[in-house]
Amino acid sequence: MLHLYLMDRFKPLDIKSNEFLELASENLLKLFDRIRERVEENTGKIYYVRVRKVMFDIKDMDIVIEYRVNSEAGIVPVKIIYSSRPTRALIKYYRLKNKH
Repeated sequence: MLHLYLMDRFKPLDIKSNEFLELASENLLKLFDRIRERVEENTGKIYYVRVRKVMFDIKDMDIVIEYRVNSEAGIVPVKIIYSSRPTRALIKYYRLKNKH
């Protein structure tokens, strides 16, 4: 249900739904801290993180949170996707993003 989308790959995350929703409602950067080590395994040292965009589709219960991560690998987009169908959620996210 919860996935990391990094470097064009979906990777399942071991975070319970209630923990995800609690962290997401509290502070999106705290949520990122929960996956920081996993991201650093792919990007090297992280220097700076900011929330870029959030999509919430209540109809399908799809949530996409995009972070912009400055790291040793350069600027890398990182997404956390909460969805039973992460590919569908990502497509919806890009469609909405391209409209704006």
